[in-house]
Amino acid sequence: MKLYPAGSDDTKLYAHFRIGGYNVYNFFDVGKGGTKVDIDMTQINKTPLAKTITSTGTNLSVTVLARPDKQYYSNYFIGTITAPGNQVNYYYPSEPFAEYITKITYKLGNLDYYFTKNSSIIPDKTDTYNGVINTPASTLATFKPSFSGSVDYYAGYFESEKSGPGFYMQLFSPAAAYSAGIKFPDFSKYLGVKSVDLSKETLISFALFRDGTFDETRFPYKANGTSSYPDLDLRSVTRNYRP
Repeated sequence: MKLYPAGSDDTKLYAHFRIGGYNVYNFFDVGKGGTKVDIDMTQINKTPLAKTITSTGTNLSVTVLARPDKQYYSNYFIGTITAPGNQVNYYYPSEPFAEYITKITYKLGNLDYYFTKNSSIIPDKTDTYNGVINTPASTLATFKPSFSGSVDYYAGYFESEKSGPGFYMQLFSPAAAYSAGIKFPDFSKYLGVKSVDLSKETLISFALFRDGTFDETRFPYKANGTSSYPDLDLRSVTRNYRP
């Protein structure tokens, strides 16, 4: 198996297979700078632990990374399991790790919920989030965020109409700075174009975030999929406006 060059002497490859209805795994040493590992399939013989994870929504997806030292970003990608319903059986190594990064998504109606939790265990049920999105479909010219619940910050994602210049914009703002009307700068100064018609930049999705480690003075704000923070507990709900 070919790999990216290993960055340290203690690099290992995690291999997990389902064979004959049974899940098995093992770790294989990769020397520093190594780009290839010869895997002996007979050595993939360890029995993993299993956890049944349930959610309040459907289209459940669970991704786990295991971090040997929570102060460093190095981690093992344990895998992603998805199901159309609200329950998955998740298998993971029996070896202890300092921190597990668990990313969970599910759908409730027309809303997508995202959770990233870094902790010493993999949860057996998904979190919930009370953020409520009332923001109507709009453009940058008419954008007026509206929401309720426990919200630290929000994000609006905009994209040019087909007749526009092809811009994609992300707007992040602390919830405390909420305003019924937002005054934007002249984007043309930064984009190298004569002008930007805000009425051509359509809102394609809007998200609310609750971050247990939030500090509005620290940029960039964490988006869905973020994981490189110790003790992270990020909750989010997103509404998509595309038909």
